[in-house]
Amino acid sequence: MQFDPPVTAQKEYRRCVLLVIAGGFFLSTAGIAVRSLQQADGLQIVFYRSLGMALFMLLFLLYRDSTSLLRSIRQPSWLEIGAGAFFAGASLSIIYAMLHTTVANAMFIVSLAPLFGAFGGWVFLRERVPTRTWIAVGLAITGVLVMVQGGLSARGWLGIAWAFAMAVCYGLFTVCVRAGRNGNMLPAIAWSGVMLALVAALAEDSLSIPLGDAAICLAMGAFQVGMGGLLLTLGAAHVPAAQISLLAMLEVVLSPVWVWLGVGETPTAASLIGGTIILLAVAFQALTGSEPEPANTGFSTTQR
Repeated sequence: MQFDPPVTAQKEYRRCVLLVIAGGFFLSTAGIAVRSLQQADGLQIVFYRSLGMALFMLLFLLYRDSTSLLRSIRQPSWLEIGAGAFFAGASLSIIYAMLHTTVANAMFIVSLAPLFGAFGGWVFLRERVPTRTWIAVGLAITGVLVMVQGGLSARGWLGIAWAFAMAVCYGLFTVCVRAGRNGNMLPAIAWSGVMLALVAALAEDSLSIPLGDAAICLAMGAFQVGMGGLLLTLGAAHVPAAQISLLAMLEVVLSPVWVWLGVGETPTAASLIGGTIILLAVAFQALTGSEPEPANTGFSTTQR
């Protein structure tokens, strides 16, 4: 006999899976957005994108969880500061990665972030690194070697380096989130946008760009990283981390597709082969992982 609670839990799980998939869809639009810009340089993109993300997250938190936002303003924890700094580093790095190499190369390297997160958990949280992770690392290194043996230019190597920096920063961001899983870490994302916008404003000589470029960058902040990250976070409340790693691959797969369809940027055969190996490594890590307890996003998906 079927009881109502299991049915309700199953529906909630399916809803959260759809939220994670939708989040991956929004996140996958960064490459085509960057390629659609006419004039904006790296710091200008970072400024307007970060501004859009900060405004979106702050407005959302004021609506849904103003208490955590006010507490974060008065007494930010070291975990929040660290999470915000690493998320800011990841946001900066991905823009420069896409400016200096193909979107396909950048996204394949970025998909290594879960493996860097596993190493960060081992070093800082004393989490055991299982054998499957070492196997996944070996596969991922093989994929990277295949990719770079395809003949990257100096500009391509610079983009790969930025993509690696993004993967490391995002991996360490997830370590901070895991360490602070009993609290609400969303304010850290909002403050990372504020910090990055201020740094970009101080470092850039001029923030004057065409109105169309500014609109695209602000939309990237609000919808690509803001809405995408928010949906992913809400979905994580009832979806195991191993499955999130798999579902998040939608971003890696779709990003080069949008750029190929939109501006005709075709990845090389070496990039496709190496990237496929990297994706297989991450898939192996996710599929062979055990299911941890549900994540704590800091508020329930029904909270007002």
